[in-house]
Amino acid sequence: MKDVIKVSTVAFNAKWGEKERNLNRMTGYIEAAVSEGSNIIVFPEMGLTGYDDEEDKPKPEKIQYKLAETVPGKSSEVIAELTKKLGIYAVFGLPERDPDDESKIYNAACVCGPDGIVGSYHKIHLPYPEPHWASRGTAPFIFDTEWGP
Repeated sequence: MKDVIKVSTVAFNAKWGEKERNLNRMTGYIEAAVSEGSNIIVFPEMGLTGYDDEEDKPKPEKIQYKLAETVPGKSSEVIAELTKKLGIYAVFGLPERDPDDESKIYNAACVCGPDGIVGSYHKIHLPYPEPHWASRGTAPFIFDTEWGP
């Protein structure tokens, strides 16, 4: 087990609804953080799509619903390939679509590591206005690293 870990947090203004742009920015931030010796890079909640709500719209018309992805999915695979290449971990927020029930969207955090996609956490405690679009998660998510769980 390793003794020392360097964790970087990235606070950036994710552009609402601009998933490709935000994903591109995240990959750049990962590469920059790794060049500074980071082992784990943590991005903001809903960093992939931005964080907002359109209260006047029905759920199927909301940005979170339209841009939601499964994990694994397009964006998580992009981050996973980079974390495998660099041998690090990255955690990023996204609206995650339930593969068994397409109407269910979670406010999720995807974890990728040296072996690819580790998994995702579905937010359990949803403050207003998240219940307008997000389903409640049911369990914490813990993953193992070279430094411990």
